[in-house]
This record gives sequence, C-alpha cells and structure tokens, in this order.
Amino acid sequence: MAKNYKSNPETYSEKFRYNYLLKLCEKILRIYNIDLEVLGYENIEKGYGFIVPNHKSGIDPIVLIAALKNPSQEEGAENKFATFISKEEQSKILIKAMSLIDVVLIKRNDLRNSYEGLINFGNYVKNKKVYGVIFPEGTRVKGEALGEFKSGAFKIAKSNYLPIIPCAISNSADAFNSNRKKRLKVTVSFLSPLKPQSFMILENEAISNRVKELISKELHKNAN
Repeated sequence: MAKNYKSNPETYSEKFRYNYLLKLCEKILRIYNIDLEVLGYENIEKGYGFIVPNHKSGIDPIVLIAALKNPSQEEGAENKFATFISKEEQSKILIKAMSLIDVVLIKRNDLRNSYEGLINFGNYVKNKKVYGVIFPEGTRVKGEALGEFKSGAFKIAKSNYLPIIPCAISNSADAFNSNRKKRLKVTVSFLSPLKPQSFMILENEAISNRVKELISKELHKNAN
C-alpha cells in the first residue's frame, strides 16, 4: 500500500491510510504480547498540536499510534490523526509504513536539512490540523533516566503558536526483548496541554525543563 500511495497519493484518503496503519500497529502489539493502557485521552480529544514523549524503545511510535485510537464506542467516533518527524536512518520497513501518514524525514548530521524539516513539520501540523509527534531526546535512551530534551520541539510549537502535550510512555523498554516470557503492559499518558500563551515568553530551555519534569513525575507515578 505504501508503494501505491507514493505513486498515486490521491488514491487513499488520510483517514483510510491512518486507520490502515492503526490496525497494523495493533496487530504488532498483539504479536509481541503487549497490553496498552492509555491515560489522559481527554487531553487530546479537542484541537491539535505537538505531542512530546520520552523515548525508550523502537515500539514507541507504534504504541503512540495505537494510543490515539478513540476509545469511545459511539457510532461515528473518529480516531486522532498524527504524523511524526524521524531520522532518515530508521529502518526502511518502518519508514515505508510511516510514509502512509506523511512522516517528515531529516538527516541526523545535516543542520540545514534538520531545520528545514522542522519548518515543514510545523507547517504540516498546522495546515492539516493533526497532531505532530516529536521525541525531544532525539533518540532512544537506555536506562531509567531521561535524556537531554533538545529545543526543536519547543521552537516549532512557539513559531506555530500551538499547544505542547507532554506524553509519558512507561515500561516500553523491554518490548522487543526476546527473553521476555510474560505479557507486557505499556502505559501511554497524555498530560495536560501547555497552551501557547503560557510559554511564548519563556526561553526554550525553560519549556524543555518544564516538559521533562512533568514527564518524569508521570513515569515515576506509573512505576509505583
């Protein structure tokens, strides 16, 4: 399907592509015996903006797509759409799948390319009115501690005057551990949005520290 979409982008609607990928992600979670718990869905029910999660595993993008599924059983309830910004160095299979939701790719060591990618990503989120997911650590971080939160996510939120939704992904590190024998529960917590008017005058470092603190507290709470 990804190949057909690339050749004929008008063939598949955004809704069709996203729901197709959602089903694929849910299938992967079943294969790896992962139970998903979603907290704070009410924080993303209205509007759009930038979801900013911690990053411990390659399963994280898959978990996030599944977490955006509308839990309502009401007829006509629609899922939230999201796209990602990602490094070109990711696996070809993952990039091909993510191309269905118009992921923005950047080159790790090319500052100009990364800057242009962030601009395009911000414009896409604002124009399409979807959620944009950006991992502020920039890469998977091993261990319990959080890595450095880079400023890119917060710069584009300010430049597009859009909210930031801190997101804590708990217990995903062992998702692909072949030695794991038990089912794994991964928790995705969408925290209260930071509205633009609350951070526009702040330095990016101050916003970064605040988001990191909120995520850290949620991870600690979910671990107990």
